[in-house]
Amino acid sequence: MKKLHIINPAAGKGAGNIEQVADGEVYVTSAPGDAAEYVKKLLSEEDGEYRIYAYGGDGTLKEVVTGIMRAGAGSRVVLSPVPTGSGNDFARITEETGGISPCDVIKYNDSYAINEINTGFDTGVVVRTNSIKRWPLVGGTLAYILGVVGELAAKRATDLRLTAVTADGRVETFEGRYLLCLFSNGVYYGGGFKAAPTARIDDGELDLILADDMSRRRFIGLVGKYRAGEHLTAGGAVIPEAEDILIYRRCRALRLEGVTRFSADGEVMENSGVIEASVIPSALRVAPVGTII
Repeated sequence: MKKLHIINPAAGKGAGNIEQVADGEVYVTSAPGDAAEYVKKLLSEEDGEYRIYAYGGDGTLKEVVTGIMRAGAGSRVVLSPVPTGSGNDFARITEETGGISPCDVIKYNDSYAINEINTGFDTGVVVRTNSIKRWPLVGGTLAYILGVVGELAAKRATDLRLTAVTADGRVETFEGRYLLCLFSNGVYYGGGFKAAPTARIDDGELDLILADDMSRRRFIGLVGKYRAGEHLTAGGAVIPEAEDILIYRRCRALRLEGVTRFSADGEVMENSGVIEASVIPSALRVAPVGTII
């Protein structure tokens, strides 16, 4: 199995600038989108299996996954996130999973994500967090918490229409004014927020969290539980004190209308109205860095 090390030198305030690796090919990215293009080109031209190490945060990982999927090479790749970014949420998930695991991928519009997509309040938090992370001595989790505080002060809800194909094949439509919408493959986002505590990366489903607009007082009372993953029970039910404002579903596909800005794996993107997303089951394999193959 060939080894490829994709290094984002800008990740984590330069923490991804790793000069030496044990063995294998090394590619240092030079601009946004560079990793996706390089990985697509390499895997389209080269045969055989690859162990790809992605040095950076979730955004770097997203680019590598996009390159793999566009090359149609998921079946011959084992992907290992090297947590040198700010949030490193998907690396946390692979460490907890342990060993080599099949992993679903989110296909949305004309691109791909591996961890999550969100819009509304959460995207505003990401915008603020990306700015705060540039402050000295502020890490991923602290930056995200400060981003939450700042966005809460502004608190803007969004008019959305969501159509979901649930895990059991039912079609449900939700329409109204919502504070946030998240559909997630992984458990964590935002530097350790356990937003989708019952999610699994290999179940062929996306976990949907939809939150109604609410008062700041109500939000403050629930955000601690949201961070700890205690807004859902172990069986996947919304806790009683949030039943009137939170919707949770397991989904195969979603169509979200009314979107002007969203975040995919921590990368903020502008959008003119619609996100169409679905899950590609077992699209590739993932493994923690220390796993010997």
